[in-house]
Amino acid sequence: MTFDISTLFFVLGGTSILASAFAWFLFINNRAINGVLSVALSNSCFAFGFGAIALRAFLPGWLSFVVGNAAIFCGYTLVLFGLLQFTGRRTDWRFLLVGLVAYTSEYAYYFIIEDDFKVRLLCYLLVYSMTSLWAFAVTIWDYRKARMTSYLAASAFLLFLSISFLVSAALSNPGERIKDIHTLTAINASVLFEQIFFVIGWIISFTLMVNERLIAEKNQAQIDLSDKNEMLGCSDNLITSARA
Repeated sequence: MTFDISTLFFVLGGTSILASAFAWFLFINNRAINGVLSVALSNSCFAFGFGAIALRAFLPGWLSFVVGNAAIFCGYTLVLFGLLQFTGRRTDWRFLLVGLVAYTSEYAYYFIIEDDFKVRLLCYLLVYSMTSLWAFAVTIWDYRKARMTSYLAASAFLLFLSISFLVSAALSNPGERIKDIHTLTAINASVLFEQIFFVIGWIISFTLMVNERLIAEKNQAQIDLSDKNEMLGCSDNLITSARA
């Protein structure tokens, strides 16, 4: 069974919709945890962006490609924002807005004014790679403090995706010797598989991080309660001894 580009986009769009539904379910049950809302919003952006591109035969180009890719950019940026919030770091939404304007302007120029698929492919692969690398740095740094297995697994996943996107970016501008082997269509197909892997893998990774944190907080609360009860028991014994 073979998959063409259109089929892969529909698979990616459907996967993103399912991941978005799960992310919102995660938020509804853990809305008090910082970062979960951003991750839910990021999956909604992925669902809209990949869905718009999948439906490009029925939508105008500016909507399916320009707006769709802008939504995907928001999705990746919100993944990073969610991680920053989840790990207790400050976030500035102006960074998202400035990045969105810059990325959308670049994509619109090379889509509407000077149609160049190779430049668009190279730019968004570099953006994906750098965003994943930043998210990796945040996660691995927090793992050094928290020592939670899910953080280590998530950081390994993000690093793998960052390297994978970077390799695809390098292959998107091949030299003469490999131009016939690594065509842009083949690279685009590999990127779609990477995106599917990212959408599925990231929501699983983040869910495990949330779950492990909740377990750690529950265990710590039980330890604190046990210590408190022990202190109260010692106080009662002292009072009883004094009365005796």
